[in-house]
Amino acid sequence: MLARYQSAVLGTLCVALFAIGIRTLPAADWPMWRGNLKRTAVTTETLPVDLKLSWTRQLPRHQVAWPNEERLQYDLAHEPVAVGDRILVGSPLDGNLSAFDANTGDVLWRYETNGPIRFAPVVVEDNVLFGSDDGYLYCLNLTDGILRWKITGAPETHPRRWHLGNDRLISYWPVRGAPVVKDGVVFFGAGIWPSMGTYLSAVEIETGKRKWINQRIQFLKNVRIDHNYLHEAGLSPQGYCLIADGMLVVPNGRSMPARIDPETGKMYYYVQGYRNGDSRVTAAGEVLLVGHSGVVNLSDGREVGNRWVEAGKNAPESWSTPKRDLFEGPFSAYKMMPGCSYRTTYDKGISYGVEKGVVYAYNLSKAKKGQYEKKLGAQTVKPGKWEAPLLWKLDTKLGNGVTHSIIKAGNTLYGHVGATLFAAEIAADGKSAKLFWQEKVEETVGSLIAANQRLIVSCLNGNLHCFQTKPQQHKYHQRAHVPLPAPTAEETQAAFAYLDASSIKAGQADSVKAGYVVLLGLESESLPNAILQIAEVRLIIIEDDAAVVSRLRKKFRDVNWYGNRVQVIQANPDTFQLPHYLADVVIDQSPAAKNAIAVKERLNVVRPYGGVACLMVNEENRAVIQQVIAGLDTQHWDVKQQQDKVILKRVDALPGSADWTHECSDGARSYYSRDKLVKAPLGILWYGDGPGHGFHKFKDYGRGVKPQVAGGRLVAFDDRAKRLTALDAYTGRLLWNFDMETSIVRFATLPDAVIVGRNSECVILNPVDGSIVKTLPCQLDPALKGEPGVVDVRVSDPLILIAVGYDLPKGSSHPAIESGLWDAKTIVAFDRKTGKQLWSTTAKERFNIHSIVIGEGLIYCTDSIAPLKADHLMRRGTAPETFTSTVLALDAADGTVKWKYAREYGHRVMTGRGPLAIRPYDDWSAYSYQSKFLYTGKLKEMQAINAATGEIVWEKPIGMQPLMLYDDSFINQAGIKYDLLTGKQLSASPLFKRSGCNYTVGNQNLLFLRNNCATYVDMDQKKEFSLRNLRSGCSNSLVAADGLLSVPCFSTGCICNYPLQTSFAMVHQPEVSQWTTDDPIDVKALRDEQTSLTPPIPLKPAK
Repeated sequence: MLARYQSAVLGTLCVALFAIGIRTLPAADWPMWRGNLKRTAVTTETLPVDLKLSWTRQLPRHQVAWPNEERLQYDLAHEPVAVGDRILVGSPLDGNLSAFDANTGDVLWRYETNGPIRFAPVVVEDNVLFGSDDGYLYCLNLTDGILRWKITGAPETHPRRWHLGNDRLISYWPVRGAPVVKDGVVFFGAGIWPSMGTYLSAVEIETGKRKWINQRIQFLKNVRIDHNYLHEAGLSPQGYCLIADGMLVVPNGRSMPARIDPETGKMYYYVQGYRNGDSRVTAAGEVLLVGHSGVVNLSDGREVGNRWVEAGKNAPESWSTPKRDLFEGPFSAYKMMPGCSYRTTYDKGISYGVEKGVVYAYNLSKAKKGQYEKKLGAQTVKPGKWEAPLLWKLDTKLGNGVTHSIIKAGNTLYGHVGATLFAAEIAADGKSAKLFWQEKVEETVGSLIAANQRLIVSCLNGNLHCFQTKPQQHKYHQRAHVPLPAPTAEETQAAFAYLDASSIKAGQADSVKAGYVVLLGLESESLPNAILQIAEVRLIIIEDDAAVVSRLRKKFRDVNWYGNRVQVIQANPDTFQLPHYLADVVIDQSPAAKNAIAVKERLNVVRPYGGVACLMVNEENRAVIQQVIAGLDTQHWDVKQQQDKVILKRVDALPGSADWTHECSDGARSYYSRDKLVKAPLGILWYGDGPGHGFHKFKDYGRGVKPQVAGGRLVAFDDRAKRLTALDAYTGRLLWNFDMETSIVRFATLPDAVIVGRNSECVILNPVDGSIVKTLPCQLDPALKGEPGVVDVRVSDPLILIAVGYDLPKGSSHPAIESGLWDAKTIVAFDRKTGKQLWSTTAKERFNIHSIVIGEGLIYCTDSIAPLKADHLMRRGTAPETFTSTVLALDAADGTVKWKYAREYGHRVMTGRGPLAIRPYDDWSAYSYQSKFLYTGKLKEMQAINAATGEIVWEKPIGMQPLMLYDDSFINQAGIKYDLLTGKQLSASPLFKRSGCNYTVGNQNLLFLRNNCATYVDMDQKKEFSLRNLRSGCSNSLVAADGLLSVPCFSTGCICNYPLQTSFAMVHQPEVSQWTTDDPIDVKALRDEQTSLTPPIPLKPAK
């Protein structure tokens, strides 16, 4: 242990003070996260000065829900609470709430739930209240951990539905709005997807009865969001709720928190904001400290840095470039005070925080708002500024490591820098502080609490340390590790029999060994043991017997597999509703299903492309199972019947589904999916990104390749990491990664191959495991100078086309499109079967990749000047009156020109840069297999050309590409529908509205786009469905294929205040309409009811 005092004088003084009884305040509890209702991390408790490490308990390494998004990391470490001689800790890994003896660290009791526990409990008298991802709020006895009551966060009328969330099987409506208590009532939130229903509840602690539930938070209209727009939104309650200034404050994920009337559950005025939102919120007097950079007025819900209120009639109501300093949600930073954030501890007007090893104390009671000047391009603006007097700062001399927690106990600050703890005594006059204690632990600290003469330290590796003064030898509670017994030969054979029927095929060297296995009921507890030891599968067990469940959980917890490889849910396996397409293998050992609906539901759980259901058969259910088998399409199901079971294998794709093989859907550039299964309404099938699941990449502004889905696999490329990734489209499970060694990569995804272009070669990958099958080097014209790189790939049954550019932009910078990423100099054609290079052709100027199209026996491309090159000539005054774009039709077999068509275009000086500005000025093409036309265009001109002859069929002033080509019509990016054969306008008004850097794609039922939030539009109903809580990528990352809407996360790095940032997949789910409302809260109406805007006043609750 390091020196406890900075000087002998201070040490002598502290001992003397204790000897005369000056520091003898009564012991105090720490009954909730950050100690109190306001979450200020302050306690009256005064800890002894001679703290010693008393005991350590090794808990599982903490698993955060959102490892890739820091603003959502409300569960960074285990968050203990302490009451009397009990310390309580929930586990996100095994779903247990554990009570430990504070003196020794021994286990007093454990209570098991069916899902991860991601938040600290709240203790009120003898009641322990906490939420779980299984969708329930629990109330236990503090003394013995016995359940008093539990209640769902969703309305009681909702079914108990489950899906994969953050790599675990959890409720549709997990309790992620952590509970807070006031006057005998506990408040909490459930659900994180407004499009599936999100809810706030108040429950009487004494009775467990719901006092009120707000079901309308899922649909808010006229909310001020990013870019100062008014738009619809929804609350996604994630984070620790708190009570401040008589209001219930509900964190809204990455957005700004909402204020609620605790008596009625109705909302006050709400601003989602532009930036600075965070799920971690603490109260500090008249404001809320939100994340690292946000500060919100409790009085009106706006950020303190806004100048929108003072602007009055001059305040902008939407985006305004010259008025960016007047946005209601501030555009620019306004709090530039280090060590003042959600981590701050706040007491009597003073905040204390740590940043880069320095402790800062600010007098927030004297905080003032001002302005400062800032350059935004050529414009000078005056954003708001919020600052408070700095009282003192103290350099801990511990370096600039991270600090996750600082608390105030009595007049002492306890904090850490990295893995080193420190204590600092605040001077009696409050003008300084002095260090007097340090101690190092084995890993970075995540959380601190002070209670009952103890300092409890939670580390990121899961360990819990207790520092106290009671004399005892340090006690280390090591986590149990009890290996499972090896399965017998008979048990192994039984497990192989189940797995070998599926695509898993355990034990074969060239087979897939991973996937999800679901056990519905158990005949023998040896079967899961055998399955887990012969294959690297994820095992989900549904069992009704509480004793069996508890025994299995302990066994798998002791081998460190629980939560990572296995999850055991206590529920009736005959009625438990699993997500569709989850399992590679479903083993039903609970043969009680006596109706066809129950049997079909089991089959719905089986994933396409080789998933298997093994159903136990007895005399009671044999007739029902035979009835279901008789109704199956034998083209898609393989049935093997045995004496006591039947094995049903889903052999291929879902009937009615289709692939999305290119970033433009197909080689014809149709931007249209032929998948008929993706239709409204859609429900969430899975979500989350992290180790072993999901995908995330930095926003690319048109640079990156768009995701593709084929053969049950979602394939996406991260240009910053230079890595190609394949996921199981139905679960988000990672299948493989392939390192590309370059950020300039294009690819196409087929059920039997992933075809990649990089540098000057084509690489064909095995889609099952990502291994290289074949490498095809491009034989390029040696006369072409510069470094080659692949800018696009097109694939058909006989052909692979590789488009090659030269001297392409390096790295992953935004101006890649301006630097030629859409420009190909040469097109190379390979025979798909033999790998032989068939031909190549070189442009006089360059081929825009959006004009390279595969038709029927012909390849189409357009040779033209690049828009920026033409723009440069225009600005210099040396441009010709028109520029020529030459459309070429090449024979697919040998590359000879079958016909060509030259078109003269004028050119306007471009007003912007980037993909959205450049695309309209460039050539494009698309081919329709229905009309046999090639559609080409540029600017606002469009031609329909007989694809076989090159004859012009019609010309129209139709712009706004890319087009979505349907069987009898096409839709442009203005949302207007046209006849495919004649170009006649069919819709009088737009079918959709876009907002944000994106374009629209579609299938026969829906259009998929970004209207600020990720959105889909039902064309028949003429109804827009907004997800309300997240955005899609800067270019379209919404893919309708394989029966799903797949949405990998293409928005990492976006700082706009959307509550979520994640990958997810959606599936048609009619029940969704029963859980959501079409009756929004009009937030603007609340604002308009105010009689005065200066100074801010409390607003009326929503009606």
